[in-house]
Amino acid sequence: MNLMKSLKSNVLFYILITSPIFFYIVSLMGPVGDDLTYFTSSYPGSLWKGMMPIYSWWRPFDALLGHIIYLYPSLFPLINHLIVCAFHLTSTVIFYLIIRRLDFKQLEQNIATLFFYLTPSILGAIFDTDAINQTGALFFDLLGFYVFAFSRKGHVFGWLLLTFIAILFKENGITWFVITPLLAWTFDIRRKEIIKGLCWGVVMAIMYGVLRLSLPHSGAVNDEYFDFSLRNELKTLSKLITLVFVPTDNILFIHDHRLLLGLLSFVCSASLMFYLLIKARTQLLTRIPLMLLLLIFIALSPHLVTLFTVMHAYGVIPFTALLLAWALSNVRFTRMTWTVLSLFLLSCIEIDAHHTIEKYKSGQRMLSLSHQALELLGPEPVDSVFSITINGNYTKYSTFCANASDAFAWGNAVQNLTHYKWPKVWKDTTMNASPQSDEVYSVGLRAYKQGYCYVLIVTEDSVYIAPHLIKM
Repeated sequence: MNLMKSLKSNVLFYILITSPIFFYIVSLMGPVGDDLTYFTSSYPGSLWKGMMPIYSWWRPFDALLGHIIYLYPSLFPLINHLIVCAFHLTSTVIFYLIIRRLDFKQLEQNIATLFFYLTPSILGAIFDTDAINQTGALFFDLLGFYVFAFSRKGHVFGWLLLTFIAILFKENGITWFVITPLLAWTFDIRRKEIIKGLCWGVVMAIMYGVLRLSLPHSGAVNDEYFDFSLRNELKTLSKLITLVFVPTDNILFIHDHRLLLGLLSFVCSASLMFYLLIKARTQLLTRIPLMLLLLIFIALSPHLVTLFTVMHAYGVIPFTALLLAWALSNVRFTRMTWTVLSLFLLSCIEIDAHHTIEKYKSGQRMLSLSHQALELLGPEPVDSVFSITINGNYTKYSTFCANASDAFAWGNAVQNLTHYKWPKVWKDTTMNASPQSDEVYSVGLRAYKQGYCYVLIVTEDSVYIAPHLIKM
């Protein structure tokens, strides 16, 4: 069959020659929400301050890119998309080089590599302009593992250096000080060096902690990190299942409220997972699957104890891809195997397509709202604006289905169009009341009394100045 022939050939070749299409699709995604407020947009603050620890972050590469964009604002968001895609593509190449050195057949290598490259789990990171930290960290972590596992000389030093660079992209890279020697041991690579590797990893993790605490730092830890309510824990569990283990079209459940189609998506993906579990049941308690599961939770541990969002699934893709390759290596490829595999691939394609369309629509909503606001403010720069964002009944899902607040980015979407030259002051508040309500009127009137030049009302699809709030 054609699918069999395609998957048995060198899939990396097809990935590389189609990568321009991949980049073009990603480049169509407009920034929303945190994309427009984080360091990797036009960051106007002090470069030196941004290079130091802020809040719970220490991400100097993000601050450096934000400073470059501040100097050359026309680069945003294209340069962000280019860097994110470059990191993901090169990570895919490194993953392929790694899995080729392991005890898997060509078909299993290709399916795992294709899964790594196009699984729906990547979308929460790949489409966001602020995901340079996620993709950069995984790139250097994977490169560090490759050096540790397969280099003849300097493998420990090279691994430690590359992993430290990964941490400067994003803090969860620190888990690879433990993951790398454990992953190597899982596949019988440098088994005699596992204790040495773990010891060096712990030493480097301590050195990182000491260095970070020694540097000037500012800000407070995000309050969301301390939400241990039952509701939040159940949300985390559901995201863990549908993002990491069984790719599912969560937009159908959460935003579209089309439960039957959502269940169909889940069943198509789960059919392969259950089939593989049944076929490989006698091998489930062996070293490789148990270690890969452990590594998934180690990689996710910084997020599971703080805040686990859609984009954080990106960091565990290598382990789920390896787990898929291992499971496939324990089954015989019959007609039934190809059937459930085809259902799984079709489900992933549907999820990728649906999320891509919704993300694109959110970016277009950002452009529409920001251009409407810019026209209302007039051709001449104004000093200050107060906006009241009405979220209404729109159900958001991550950054794929952005509500008015995220699409308008609390005014940052407009300031991005003016390259942050004006207005100098923009204050936004989010309300669930009707735009014509007394509550909205009271807030708007108070803003005028405080000296704001304009008060804008922002809804899901329009921006206007309410007649009763026009400043006389």
